[in-house]
Amino acid sequence: NWIREALSAAHQDRLARLLVAVAAAWMFVNLAPFDITVDLGDLAARVRTKRISLVPFGHDLSWPRRIWDVVAETLSAIPLGLLGVSIMQARRRRVWPGAFLVGAAIVIVVEGLQVFIKSHSADTADAMLGSAGVAVGVWMGTRVMREAVLAPSGSPPATMSMRAAAVVGLWCIVLGAYHWVPYDFSIDNDLLRRKLARLSILPFAGYLGGSYLNALNNLLTKLALAIPLGVAAGFVTRHRKLAFSSTTLAWLLSAGALFGLIEAGQLFLPRRNPDPTDVLVGMVGTYVGLSLARWLKAEGRVDPSTGSKTGNKP
Repeated sequence: NWIREALSAAHQDRLARLLVAVAAAWMFVNLAPFDITVDLGDLAARVRTKRISLVPFGHDLSWPRRIWDVVAETLSAIPLGLLGVSIMQARRRRVWPGAFLVGAAIVIVVEGLQVFIKSHSADTADAMLGSAGVAVGVWMGTRVMREAVLAPSGSPPATMSMRAAAVVGLWCIVLGAYHWVPYDFSIDNDLLRRKLARLSILPFAGYLGGSYLNALNNLLTKLALAIPLGVAAGFVTRHRKLAFSSTTLAWLLSAGALFGLIEAGQLFLPRRNPDPTDVLVGMVGTYVGLSLARWLKAEGRVDPSTGSKTGNKP
């Protein structure tokens, strides 16, 4: 019922619907694979190994991994700030500080729940960085989002959005930063031969090496990273009359080349293993993002019974 109402929502209500779904997906990814423990011995062991830390940045990590964690925690929480802005605007209340409190509350609650998730670490630094991302999202919601996404459909659109193109370029860097951590590139002919020998074109064959819960978590994370690329790409071209199939094909081929390059780069990383499945997952996530962007931009059709516009299904 919620999906049906979202698909038929008015143009100005679609972003709010999408932000609710993004917040739900963010919580799901941060709590997956749901390996919950309430055993006091397990919790005490997690405290001793600093999987639960009240001291910010208490983990002993290499600088590339620490930088990535800071960037990832901040960027991933930005939609929560946008959600807070949407909620405050719907209730016709002041954005600050209500929008920030909504997003920060979600971050803190999820971080508290991670205390009981074996596969995740609970760190006060994550709560701080997430709250910083929420603040960035609130700023974007009040200064940028309305102009970039909710611009009146009657205004003459530009041929190309340089802002969206910049986001596409920035997100390509983010994808490379995630898939190439810890950036210890080296050329080892023996290692290259071993990696190529293990390479399988059978979909999801590389996911069978670990537990199915970790495989699910990896799949969700890589999908979540690819979807913003498709959303940003969908806003690069502002012409509404362009065929969705042609632009989608062009962006999917570009996404395939990007993720193929990323996987090829992993051949030169000793602690990374390339997997053709990740190219497929990246292209699927990009397609989902492109479809979401088309849905956000679509103008409503006129309902003959009421004379008002309703949403078009993508």
